[in-house]
Amino acid sequence: MTNSESPLTNSVHAGYDPREHFGSVIPPLYPSVAFEFGDFDRSLRLANGQEAGFTYGRSGNPTVHTLEGRVSALSGGGQVTAFASGMAAVSGALLNILRPGDRVISSTELYGHSFDLLDRALPEFGIETDFVSNINDPEALAAAVTPRTRAVFAETVSNPFTTLLDTATVARVAHEHRIPLIVDNTIPTPFLYDPAQLGADIVVYSSTKGINGHGNAIGGLVVDAGSFDWSGGLFPQFTEPTPFLADHATGQARSFVELFGADAYHQRLRKWQLQLFGGILGPFEAYLTVLGLETLPQRLTQQVASATRVAAWLAKQPNVVRVHYSGLDESSRENFPRGVGGVLSFELAGDESSVRGFFSGLQLFSLSANIGDARSLAVQPLRITHRDRHPSFEITPTLVRLSIGLEDPDDLIADLARGLDAAFE
Repeated sequence: MTNSESPLTNSVHAGYDPREHFGSVIPPLYPSVAFEFGDFDRSLRLANGQEAGFTYGRSGNPTVHTLEGRVSALSGGGQVTAFASGMAAVSGALLNILRPGDRVISSTELYGHSFDLLDRALPEFGIETDFVSNINDPEALAAAVTPRTRAVFAETVSNPFTTLLDTATVARVAHEHRIPLIVDNTIPTPFLYDPAQLGADIVVYSSTKGINGHGNAIGGLVVDAGSFDWSGGLFPQFTEPTPFLADHATGQARSFVELFGADAYHQRLRKWQLQLFGGILGPFEAYLTVLGLETLPQRLTQQVASATRVAAWLAKQPNVVRVHYSGLDESSRENFPRGVGGVLSFELAGDESSVRGFFSGLQLFSLSANIGDARSLAVQPLRITHRDRHPSFEITPTLVRLSIGLEDPDDLIADLARGLDAAFE
């Protein structure tokens, strides 16, 4: 265990004490479904929440707990809950505060399945979304607020255009209307950017991507910054007494705010969204993600440097119409001093046949829908990752998205040159 504030140290040591695991230097994998209570009295204390401990895999697991503790240290100490996937984390984070009749405000620049969740799935539960084309515009954002708005949702670095969220401005407008800001921080990861420092209340990740970094385990994470007051009246699910939290001695129903105070969101997320809906992260996936986290700073530092070189090279190519990479703009360093991540996209000249030719010429890049991998990946968003999107979120057939890995950037540039030659031979 460490008290360091350095992400380089915390990515290796945080959330784990070898003395609690028989001296194992590496966090062990605990595949156990259930855990021994020890004695009858302790079983009652654990069941009643009077003592912390592991009881059943759906309620908690030591390997998963290590991952949550490590990400917490990298996220400024926020409470972390692990989920089975990034989409499980997004849906859990939203459904934890939404009821039928509620509304969400969202940016139009979203990952395709996040858009599907908001535009198609949630309406079946009576929850609607108001999409804003420029969510960084405080007037447009404020105009979208209704009496039933309960959350603002956006990506900190959008996929695939890398548009940067003005987190401080969006959070200010949301808080003026007593609603929380929920952000997807998957592309930059907590190493490059901590949106909670600028006012985000809830941060979600697909840990499948850069946090894991090796393309071998699907997972998701929700970080509660503990900054939002859930007792303000707009969220009765936190203030209404529920038999679910009844005092076992008196039978008196209690509310999440009454019992947990500032930790109400996190506790409801675990006890309601995670345990009852069952989207838990498996211990094996958690183990692989913990191992991946150990190299997070080194991986992201290299990927940012390589992505910047690749983007700058692409911008000079005659058959590249436009490059989308916010890291080329020096002003991005104000809020992203370590960089914006390893994802970028660019528009090819010609038509969709040019895209087909480009992919046929690649030898090093893998044609894949993932991002944040140690290997460099390429995909056509229009046909693969962003088939579903808001009508105002325009993606052309000639857009190519790249996720830059850990290969030599000279080799990556040479491979892209092969792709361009094949596209325009």
